[in-house]
Amino acid sequence: MFSVLYSKIMGFKRNMGWVILMTIFPIVLTLIFGGINSGGGKQTLPIVNEDNSVYSRRLIDEIKKSNSYRIKEVDSEEAERLVREQDVFFALVVPQGFKEAIEEGKEGSLIIARSVETLDIYGLQGVLNSAVQKIAIQSNIVNKGVEILNKYNKEENAAERFYQLVESKWEEQRPITVRAKVLGEDNNKKINSTTSISAGFLLFFSMYPILFLVGDILEDKKLLIWDRLMISPVSKIEIYAANLIFAFIIGMAQMLVLVLLNKIIFKITWTENVIGFVLLLGVFAFTVIGLGLFLTSFLKTSQQLSSVAPIVLTSTSMLGGLMWPVEIITNKLLLLLARFTPQFWAMDAMKKLITYNAPTQDILFPMMVLFLMGIIFMGVGLQVTEGK
Repeated sequence: MFSVLYSKIMGFKRNMGWVILMTIFPIVLTLIFGGINSGGGKQTLPIVNEDNSVYSRRLIDEIKKSNSYRIKEVDSEEAERLVREQDVFFALVVPQGFKEAIEEGKEGSLIIARSVETLDIYGLQGVLNSAVQKIAIQSNIVNKGVEILNKYNKEENAAERFYQLVESKWEEQRPITVRAKVLGEDNNKKINSTTSISAGFLLFFSMYPILFLVGDILEDKKLLIWDRLMISPVSKIEIYAANLIFAFIIGMAQMLVLVLLNKIIFKITWTENVIGFVLLLGVFAFTVIGLGLFLTSFLKTSQQLSSVAPIVLTSTSMLGGLMWPVEIITNKLLLLLARFTPQFWAMDAMKKLITYNAPTQDILFPMMVLFLMGIIFMGVGLQVTEGK
């Protein structure tokens, strides 16, 4: 076995180029997409204030206080131009009737015009929901207070002065304050878009070298190297083991290099649970090796593998949450299918590690699912290959 493994290592130079390429690609793409999402700072948010009331002004002030956006008040034509030319991801329109909806306690409407599908829109919706709720609660408090005050003594500008009092006391004594803590969570740590993108690309691009290195078995059979090995003193199990161990070593090396590069370039703090993180990467590599053996068992040449692999890996990665958060998928059938992909379980465990610094026992279940998938893939692949 060691002689076959040694020959694989010596012949690695012919594959080194595209392995390096698969290591550079995720860094470049993270730089591009991470830069787009972060925008080098705050995103510009054009706002069209059609209502032009005291409540719409307070809404804009609340958005500014969130410290998430650079506010740019524009007219509807300018907002449409910015969105259409994709100078911004989205624009906010405060339509007429917003003031009446707040005062009458009705459900108001805000319009978000968007140019592209982006996860950042969910962040904007969260900011708007929080701001509108605060404005509605304060408006109700002020109106009730002024109504009671006017029964005893009518004063000019009572509503404005009452509002200023409510606003000054809001941070000190909020009507409701909810504090939530997840066990094991680092309160100072939040997963940002760059970290999420890096994690997805780390898993996605590491699958290609592993799968194609396992696929070298097809090339060996085509060049009759496999036949020569069959008549050598080395057993078939040792030949398979050497190929799979070699793919595992290269795959793990690539993933660890990517982890270090992302940490150095993008200042990503992956997790404090280093052992759990490395174990997860190892189990994921094992599963991809099994997947590679499964695919090669149904194919005859490495060219066929080159055609099939990108389709399988890309589609399952999209379904499994490497390209975007699986939480945005609402179709129940797709969510069910996602659970049959290795990427879903790997990303699920990685999110727990990155976001919550989860202990190893908290990611045992996804790792066990990955390991079981690897065993099934490998078992079926060997059975089909030997049955030919």
